[in-house]
Amino acid sequence: MITRIASLMALLGGLSFAAEPLFTEDFEDMGAAGKVPESWAYFGSGRTVAPTTEQAHGGTYSLRLVDGSAKEAIGLRSPFIPVKPGDAYLIEFWYFAESGNRQAVYLEFWDAKGKRIAAGSHGVQA
Repeated sequence: MITRIASLMALLGGLSFAAEPLFTEDFEDMGAAGKVPESWAYFGSGRTVAPTTEQAHGGTYSLRLVDGSAKEAIGLRSPFIPVKPGDAYLIEFWYFAESGNRQAVYLEFWDAKGKRIAAGSHGVQA
């Protein structure tokens, strides 16, 4: 069983040079209700997702993802945020990985018409 704790304070909390946040959603509001914001999407089966106070970064809550499948990965996708080709963005997020787990951060960039213009990933072994 793979366990991940994501304390995403600003997933895709990009700042263009205009210094206007494109996305600043965090998991603080989900704590009392126990629900992740509706604009987020999960993928993969055999998962357990729940708010927790473990490993929070800059707040009270983080999101715990538990992967119950040995064959399929799980994940969480932020809301769709269009970007402009050629503009610069800063992406910040925080996560905690328990020892022995493998994680990857996958970024997709879309234009205002819904066309994917770039993608990339970065994996780590904890």
